[in-house]
Amino acid sequence: MELKHKSTAAIILAAGGSKRLGKPKQLLDWFGKPFINSVVDTALSAQLTPVIVVTGSNHDLIEKNLRGNEIEIVFNANWQAGQSTSLIAGVKELQKFKISKFLFLLVDMPQVTEKWLIEILNHAEIDDSDIITTTVNGEVTPPILFKENCFKRILTIEGDSGAKWLVKEFR
Repeated sequence: MELKHKSTAAIILAAGGSKRLGKPKQLLDWFGKPFINSVVDTALSAQLTPVIVVTGSNHDLIEKNLRGNEIEIVFNANWQAGQSTSLIAGVKELQKFKISKFLFLLVDMPQVTEKWLIEILNHAEIDDSDIITTTVNGEVTPPILFKENCFKRILTIEGDSGAKWLVKEFR
């Protein structure tokens, strides 16, 4: 599938503590590769730039695992306060770049393909909506593309929620 998008970033949330699992979810094996490496590789293959990985729990292990990749790693010291703090940390890092949109990805979704991301990116180029969502069984789920109009509002979210509920606020 041909890539038609202008520069779009990726923000990958990889900060969680995986308490129920008992080991770092970010490093679980996905066809011979840790989850985090699979998601980063997919984002890079889709030519997303910059690729921002937000870490928290197990930061040193994840950072060591990602050495050699051309990515930005942001440590969220407040990761235990919920997913919103990691998304905010990613958007704050994103503001250092001249980027008008980003794809929000989760570390525990290594099944997301380059083709899927490119389809979302291409759709965003022809759709003037502020948010391009993925839905599964009628439920909004990452990857979600957010355009610049949403950035300021994302910086105000709180608690253990992402930003998928913003689809009710924006086009």
